[in-house]
Amino acid sequence: NLVSDIINEALADLGVIRPGETISATVLADCFMRLNQMWAGWGAEPDVTNAQYHQTLTVTAGTSAYTFGTGGTLVATAAPIKIYGAQSVSAPFRNAVKITSFADFDATITDPMGTTSVLASVLAVDNAYPSMNLKIFPVPATSPGSLVLDYQGVMTAFAATSTSLALHPAFEEALHFGLAMVLLPRYGRQGFDPAVLAANAQNSKARIVELNRSINGGPAPAPER
Repeated sequence: NLVSDIINEALADLGVIRPGETISATVLADCFMRLNQMWAGWGAEPDVTNAQYHQTLTVTAGTSAYTFGTGGTLVATAAPIKIYGAQSVSAPFRNAVKITSFADFDATITDPMGTTSVLASVLAVDNAYPSMNLKIFPVPATSPGSLVLDYQGVMTAFAATSTSLALHPAFEEALHFGLAMVLLPRYGRQGFDPAVLAANAQNSKARIVELNRSINGGPAPAPER
């Protein structure tokens, strides 16, 4: 399917068009903008996003402070939203790295001896965007190990309405139902009852949540009443 198919399905869900009918370029452009806005919002939800990265990064001996982003001193594959796992690796050794806030790092890390280590043990992370600030403890020693980060990144926007979708099957259904709910205030017909549409949107998105939680851990979504 194409991105335009998702838009047409959403408008058909609302009863704005019938299957096979076309919409104006102006309406298509408006719906496309709103689809990308919704998609970007989903990218900020850990239980919905499909943009998860596992990246090995090279740190520098004697340097404990970095920026992490597509233009950072540590270059990310995608603009990071949240780092949820970290390890320090120097083959064949590896160490789990505790992730903490800058405030907790500054309040708890003391090092009057100026310790250095090949393997890191603590990583301070803030929520700066599009490049996070990082601090590593201990200070990397000569020939330090690599820092391996598991993180949630920004989902890539759809390039055009003619773009072919390459998504997990659960996403396509959730996209057109979700977009229909986004478009409802602007395009919904007078007297249109959104109850069934809202239930379909919630249930289709819940399937993605259930899949992600089964992989990443976490409680299953609550059943519909």
